[in-house]
Amino acid sequence: SPGEPRYAINQSQCLYQLGMFGEARAVLERLLQLQPDHPDAKIFLGAAMIAEGRPMDAVPLLEEARVHASYAPDRDVLLGTAYRLGK
Repeated sequence: SPGEPRYAINQSQCLYQLGMFGEARAVLERLLQLQPDHPDAKIFLGAAMIAEGRPMDAVPLLEEARVHASYAPDRDVLLGTAYRLGK
């Protein structure tokens, strides 16, 4: 159902794939208001911020996601990308 976290994640991924990064970010920010420690939301929000040209804004979210998700290779790649682009 639309109120489920997985629905918001899927919606944000669709928006991201369409290049609608701001819209994807808005969906994920709403989810994080409801579930502040949701690791997937932080990872995908970080990806949207990188895509928007805001890599250093993504770093804290991706670092926080490390605390809540022990194995997330995408997160680690995104974190490395954010640091590299943010230099």
